[in-house]
Parts: sequence; C-alpha cells; structure tokens
Amino acid sequence: MTVPKIIKTFKTSDINSENAELPEKQEFHSKNKSANKIGTDYNFKRQTIWKLVLFYGTLHVLGWYGLYRACVYCHTVTVLYSIIVGVASQIGINMGAHRLYAHRSFKAKLPLRIALVILDTIAGMVIEFF
Repeated sequence: MTVPKIIKTFKTSDINSENAELPEKQEFHSKNKSANKIGTDYNFKRQTIWKLVLFYGTLHVLGWYGLYRACVYCHTVTVLYSIIVGVASQIGINMGAHRLYAHRSFKAKLPLRIALVILDTIAGMVIEFF
C-alpha cells in the first residue's frame, strides 16, 4: 500500500505570522479518486451537547464522592475487591469486546471467550456473539 504524496507542502514561513491561518485544503495525489476529494474543513466548529456535558460532569463529581466514601467508610477488603473487579472488567472490555470481537485480532478457544463475555457483562456491556 502506497502512502499518498502531498502535492503542495506548507512551511511555517509560508503562513503569515500576523494572521496565522491554516490552509483550507491540502491536495493529495492518489490513484484512488475518492481519496483526492477528502479535505479538512478548518472552519468547522463543534457544537456543545449540553446534556452530555451535564451527564459527564455529574458522573465525575459522583466518582470523586464515591472515592471519598471508599477511602473513609469502606473496609480495605471491599476496596481491594472493587479494584480487582474493575480491572478484570476492563480486561474483558479491552481484550474481549474490543480486540477479539470487534477487530478479530486474535483467536480464542471457547473457555476464554466465555470468560471474556462474563467480564464484559460485569462491566455492564451486553454482547450477543454466541
């Protein structure tokens, strides 16, 4: 696979330092015609989704409150157990749902696949691969 070559290159000296703007579109030379149409709109502005900002902000505040409660009121065994379950479920998400089922980056026998589905379920993910 060949990497497309940039026809026009931009240097920092090409951009006016007083009015520093990025070029609107860079042209690529490729055999694939659709690759030549791809450009970057530097004027694109993302919209803020305030429902998500409120949701994730609240989630982080509650997370800090939960960490405070875990440090002050919970037994050490409970904290260790929750850390072990959290790490195991993250392994299930990253190794199972992402690498095995989404990308098929490795092969796994049935016992490992079942274990990864159980760890995904502990993490709150629902998988229908069987």
